[in-house]
Amino acid sequence: MSSTALSSSPGAPIPGSSTIDEQLRLRIAEELAGSFKGDIIGPDHAEYEQARQLWNAMVDRRPGLILRCTSTQDVVAAVGVAREHGLPPAVREA
Repeated sequence: MSSTALSSSPGAPIPGSSTIDEQLRLRIAEELAGSFKGDIIGPDHAEYEQARQLWNAMVDRRPGLILRCTSTQDVVAAVGVAREHGLPPAVREA
């Protein structure tokens, strides 16, 4: 359906690292447990490099977290958790 990438600095990639720390990633995963059916992909996930790729190879973003949504409810949960933590989401259709 779509992917939502969460980052704490809109439009400003940080080479080699994400701006969402491990503690926040774990807290977001806990908050989404039970309501989010898609994949939660952080920088340490095996699929992170592939999931973060954009159609335009000139753009190199390293989001702190990628949420692969499988339903409208997942999108609502992803946007809600981003809003709750003051993180700007970047939505991409898969």
